[in-house]
Amino acid sequence: MKHISLGHSLDKFYSGEKFLLEADTSDYPTEYVKTTFKGTQMDLNTIEYIIRLSSVSTILYTGDLYESKFLEYPTSLKDGPATFTFEVKYRNGVIKTTDVPVTIIINGNVYDAYEYHRSF
Repeated sequence: MKHISLGHSLDKFYSGEKFLLEADTSDYPTEYVKTTFKGTQMDLNTIEYIIRLSSVSTILYTGDLYESKFLEYPTSLKDGPATFTFEVKYRNGVIKTTDVPVTIIINGNVYDAYEYHRSF
């Protein structure tokens, strides 16, 4: 809702924001469903995370990606493109993949956008 109120499209995310992941598959037994996140940190290091998704039903899988280091420079995500590659392996050996591009936006980080303040 916050992104919509700010006029962002659904593919825009702040560094440090939790990614809520969801995948639909066909109704055929699977061995696994996972996604691989690829992005770039502010220090220009390329990062990759593999997240195994959990079964909610025979066709719906969910998970999330949250890294607190995405909140602080130099390990925060650099503005620009990043990608989630979703992969399902069916029990018959067939593997299907699809890429979902996202854009990291630089308007501060998730604390700024949601007006959160930390105290120590």
